[in-house]
Amino acid sequence: MKTSRYNPSSYNAYSQFEQNCPQNQWVYCSPSALTGIFPPSLLEKVDKALIMRSANYIVTVISRIDQKATALDQDLHVATFHPQNSAAEACFVYHGNWSGRTTSLDNTAFSNLPNLPSAPSGTIEHLGEHGIGLLNTGISALQNCK
Repeated sequence: MKTSRYNPSSYNAYSQFEQNCPQNQWVYCSPSALTGIFPPSLLEKVDKALIMRSANYIVTVISRIDQKATALDQDLHVATFHPQNSAAEACFVYHGNWSGRTTSLDNTAFSNLPNLPSAPSGTIEHLGEHGIGLLNTGISALQNCK
């Protein structure tokens, strides 16, 4: 698993995440909902994203098409926002080793991300073992991100 720092350009990104996903919830969103948070070059490749918001942490599961591998890959972006001083820190998690991270395009229904719920939104408690694992992976990666 690789990580790289990618801090939001401003604390204002937090309000975008707040609008997209209430506290202790998860929600699927389109790439356009992430405009201004992530680089346009990444969003061009994104098919769908799932945002999870718990405490001060926001983990986004990015589903992007890997044309070379003819596969759908999942990458994570995790951010934490500190309201007391309007600060934020974040990182991307690439090439993770979680189950379902890469799925052949032949076997993928674009309506769902592999191993994640098919409903459009829900509570963190109803995210399932795989989703909770991704949330914890993201938080741990941020704590160790250089």
